[in-house]
Amino acid sequence: MSRFAFASTGKASRLLVISELSIVYLGFLLVSVGFYFNSYDILSNQLQMLIEVLVIPLVIIVLMLSLGLYNPRLRCNGDGVGRRLVIICSLVLLLALSLSGLNALSSSFHVVSLSVLTSLCMLMGFRYFISHKFGDTFRRKVLVIGAGKRAEIIRQRMRREADKKGFTIVGFVPMAGDDEIDTGELKMAVDLDQPNLLVQMVKDQRIDEIVVACDERRGHLPLQALFACKLYGVEVMDVLNFIERETGQIAVNQLYPSWLVYSNGFVRSDSIRSIASNMLNLGLAVIIICLLWPLLLFVMMAIYLEDRGPIFYRQTRIGYAGKPFEILKFRSMRVNAQANGAQWAAKNDSRATRIGQFMRKYHIDELPQIFNILKGEMSFIGPRPEQPEFVERLCTQLPYYAERHNVKPGLAGWAQLKYPYGACDKDALEKLQYDLYYVKHRNFWFDLAIFVQTIEVVCFAQGSR
Repeated sequence: MSRFAFASTGKASRLLVISELSIVYLGFLLVSVGFYFNSYDILSNQLQMLIEVLVIPLVIIVLMLSLGLYNPRLRCNGDGVGRRLVIICSLVLLLALSLSGLNALSSSFHVVSLSVLTSLCMLMGFRYFISHKFGDTFRRKVLVIGAGKRAEIIRQRMRREADKKGFTIVGFVPMAGDDEIDTGELKMAVDLDQPNLLVQMVKDQRIDEIVVACDERRGHLPLQALFACKLYGVEVMDVLNFIERETGQIAVNQLYPSWLVYSNGFVRSDSIRSIASNMLNLGLAVIIICLLWPLLLFVMMAIYLEDRGPIFYRQTRIGYAGKPFEILKFRSMRVNAQANGAQWAAKNDSRATRIGQFMRKYHIDELPQIFNILKGEMSFIGPRPEQPEFVERLCTQLPYYAERHNVKPGLAGWAQLKYPYGACDKDALEKLQYDLYYVKHRNFWFDLAIFVQTIEVVCFAQGSR
């Protein structure tokens, strides 16, 4: 049940959102009609009720998005999904209660609460049905041209079943020049010098996409065969583009410079967009401070009472264009925690204070960075800034690491959503690949999606140390 019932496939995401929004509206409509049966004039005169019926279904879908229920690679069991549903119900019912003037006995609150429960039950039934009847319908059939080291990247990065919900690898076709790997039953032999043979295989296997992942292209790439398949209607793409689309990261170790130059994305923001982004960051920062100032005061008091030490912690980080700045955080570790030099935070770090452990778990220690946003040193969304000592070393070890400084560092980011806390150079490489993906594809809607999904990271204490 969990393979589709609680997460969409990559290709079906938009269709799933539209379908489930329609189901939620249908649930609200059925409950409203049943509750006001034979008294439609009463319903038509209740403007508040009509607004709730129109708006709250949208809120439910947004909450499902923010809590990962549309994440194609969602990895959680039934308990994890249950917690998410409880949060959604609680937040929506709290909204409905506030709209009804905190009157839990009002008819509007009864209608909305029953509509929410009915809609969520219908959604889970819909997903259960789809997963068992049409689970494989939207999976693309992929043929990989190549069976060497570059083709091995696909198996390494997408070894889990959750990573392959949107496609199925039909086979690997070895090519001359490949440092051939063992592909087992997926090995498919075909003479690529005869285009009609590859086209016939595509027809027989009903291939949707061909991924070119050969180790040596010069003199070996079957251009005529690939072009014939493209004319037949099959999408042909490079392995780097395939990995980028399916994993949301850029395979840094496999990049060739021309790919960066000719690929879409990596464009500089124009002045209007930059001004709009700065204004949006400032506005959100002011709103959040106005809403959370009681929490900020409570945390400041708790930090001081624990060990009478400093409340805030300042640390030099590398920001936009490689310029250093002082990042502001609530102090979550004991005084002089970095007396022996800069070091990665470890799981259950012994340097953390008791209140600090709780703050780091729910990312509360990051809240003072809102003031860095007000100063223009950071934005809400972007790559996380690192310490100069780490940046200097990583720039020499990891190709293209400095490119992440082409945008302002962020309070939240794409890498934080997709990968847990980094505690070594290997983790830094993984997060760099997500950061480069963000730099390439960043836009308002991408930022908004990251901002909404960050709610899941905070609510379930993901990626914290």
